[in-house]
Amino acid sequence: MNQKLFAFLVLILCVSCYSSLNAQNTGLLWARYLDNNSTFFDFQATLDGGFIAAGAINTSGTSFANENAWIVKTNDTGGVLWQKSYGGSAQDRFTQIIRTNDGGYLAAGFTASNDGDVSGNNGGLDYWVVKTDDTGAIQWSKCYGGSNHEQINTILYGGGAPLMAGLIKTTADGGYVLAGTTNSNDKDVSGYHGATHTTGNYRGDIWLIKIDSLGVLKWQKCIGGSMNEWPSTILNTADKGFVIAAVTSSSDGDAAGSAQHGGRHSVSEGGDYWVIKTDSMGTIEWQKCYGGSSYEVTTGMIACIEGGYLVAGSSYSVDGDLSAQIPGIGNNAKPWLVKIEETGSIEWEQSYWVDTVTNSFNMPNWETVLAIVQNLDGTFSTTLSSPQFYGMVKLDKNGLIRRFDLFTNNPVTQLYPSRLEQLADGSYVTIGSYGRAHTTLFSGVYVPQALIMKFEACPSYTYQTATICKGSSYTFGARTLTTAGIYWDTLSMRSGCDSLIRIELSIDSIEAPVITASDNTLGTGTYQSYQWLDDSNSPIAGATTQNYETTTAGKYRVVVTGNNGCTDTSAVYNHAPTDILEPIAFTHMKLYPNPATDFIHIELPGLSVAATLKIFSVEGRLVKTEPLVTANNLIPIQTLPAGIYLVKINSPEGTILKKIIKE
Repeated sequence: MNQKLFAFLVLILCVSCYSSLNAQNTGLLWARYLDNNSTFFDFQATLDGGFIAAGAINTSGTSFANENAWIVKTNDTGGVLWQKSYGGSAQDRFTQIIRTNDGGYLAAGFTASNDGDVSGNNGGLDYWVVKTDDTGAIQWSKCYGGSNHEQINTILYGGGAPLMAGLIKTTADGGYVLAGTTNSNDKDVSGYHGATHTTGNYRGDIWLIKIDSLGVLKWQKCIGGSMNEWPSTILNTADKGFVIAAVTSSSDGDAAGSAQHGGRHSVSEGGDYWVIKTDSMGTIEWQKCYGGSSYEVTTGMIACIEGGYLVAGSSYSVDGDLSAQIPGIGNNAKPWLVKIEETGSIEWEQSYWVDTVTNSFNMPNWETVLAIVQNLDGTFSTTLSSPQFYGMVKLDKNGLIRRFDLFTNNPVTQLYPSRLEQLADGSYVTIGSYGRAHTTLFSGVYVPQALIMKFEACPSYTYQTATICKGSSYTFGARTLTTAGIYWDTLSMRSGCDSLIRIELSIDSIEAPVITASDNTLGTGTYQSYQWLDDSNSPIAGATTQNYETTTAGKYRVVVTGNNGCTDTSAVYNHAPTDILEPIAFTHMKLYPNPATDFIHIELPGLSVAATLKIFSVEGRLVKTEPLVTANNLIPIQTLPAGIYLVKINSPEGTILKKIIKE
């Protein structure tokens, strides 16, 4: 079946999931609403199980210009532990927040103020970065920019959906890299490419800055062309460089040489998805555009477990890199995902659309992927939004829809989630705003109310670990595992919310034993237990110590067990017993009777020191040990079975070997 048709059918089948936010939706565990005229743009889970969120709050309720930056700390159920506002007399907003190594937080956004908590504004809007302790108290605050406008962006896309968290990252040296936009070319900013900006959006070039742990500016880069660009995500790479997901409308400057597909949104200045790889100093190593002849807007990018990146956003195109010629609805967009390799080549792409001819399932106006995460099993979860719906969508590893949970938006209320994060237990938390239509405040746009929601783990996850010894196997579901790695098993549920079991299998081993020989004594290394094997690979009775006294030629092996319970077997050792020379001490030795029944007499007139007698079966098994302390010795053998035995006498003066017959 065509993949796009499959996605379409699954969406239609999920109409039954469609319900209002206040209904009992599958998967929604709880939702917490905060102050009116407030919104969250970014958050992270904290080590105590709660969350730290950043955004803006407007206590005056009359203008966006009266916004203050805002940080809220919650417990694990979204209850507020503390909240603080920051800024001056003009607009201030935090759009990003991360935990820092000292247990505090680094919040970033933009400011138009130059008083209160803000100082050093360079003119217009500046990047504003604030370092706090774990209680939100300011430790330092810095402005960066030029005489025009700089923003660490939160673009209000589609009339209110706050996008673009993920524009600040910690670097290997303990500093930070931040991405946003600029249309300045003075003061902290140099290298601007000259783009004009659309009034109110303040775009131009992508502006990349590196600061140290105290906020000192170390370097800056303008990235762009003669049109407008803006970033949605910056990620660290293994080579200490960075990869940036962005939008470009340019085909010159830094975008030259990459096939810009065309298209430009009259309001959002959209163009192509643009992915840029830089080194650790922000110098471009490669860049690529993705899209069609209309326009695309990227809203984020994640690094994938299997390697490469997944770029998310929306497209108005029906050609170019979009393999499915699916139109948007009316003049509106459709969600578009692009999976790329680490070098930028497309692995796969998926776009999504629902036919609304029947009016049974409607996704009109500004359909876009707002946030996306990769689940622990390598699949994906994403949030979609429009003025009429908000959806939590589960995708397989190739972007095909597995589950679609919908919550109603309507002309009175609007839900705009801006960030999604999967917790260690597999559950999801998203933040954003829940708006109410208002005819007087904010010129008739939606009055936001900050929102944090938690969804059940779907699929649910169970974690296991197991260790097996080298050469053995482990049964996991219907599979037999013999190599180390991470494996998944699925218990399918009729609800569509499967139960996934993850096992991390380790392989343990011991050092392989090696046989060495000293005369007729075979030995090996130190282990927990031993078993010597004969020519036929059968255990030698009683040969269970580190050393083994051979009495016959043959091929020997030893099986050993280590402290970890793992066993291993040596290579075959081909041994020919060494001839034992008769020392002077044994020149006049007598052993009688031979054959014997109950006792043997051993006379050693030349022995001057104590010796030890050992009797072995012909298989090499030690059956008797006796000390010899006098010249005349009587050795009982009545308990031995009839047969041929070897008698070995060891003394400091030498060794002698004799054969006896027990009747």
